[in-house]
Amino acid sequence: MRRAKESVNTGIQATNVTADVMAVGDHARASKVVNAGEANRELVAMVAELRKQIDAMALQPPARQALEEDVAKLDAAAANKDTKPEQVGGLLNNIVGKLKMVGVMMGDTLAIAEPIKKIVEMFGIPLPW
Repeated sequence: MRRAKESVNTGIQATNVTADVMAVGDHARASKVVNAGEANRELVAMVAELRKQIDAMALQPPARQALEEDVAKLDAAAANKDTKPEQVGGLLNNIVGKLKMVGVMMGDTLAIAEPIKKIVEMFGIPLPW
């Protein structure tokens, strides 16, 4: 004689549950679709903040132009969903190197260091100083 299949509650029993995606039960699957533009929104904001901080600095026109070229490349990388961490790291190293060449020390300039730190955290790359 066959036994009837036992029913087991594999659901969630909680007062509050918060999640981006969730799957519960036998063979459950969950997925999340993220619009690349939305995923990079914070990165674009940090690049804009970096540009704003550089613009506020008293720099000679050649130094400002050299920095703007790298910031523009970083801005383009932020808009591309396929940007690789190494590319962002290289651009940040270029920017920090140029800032050091004109006498700006990252530790002394918290306003410019903050957006760089946040970009580094997003990509999981080492700080460029």
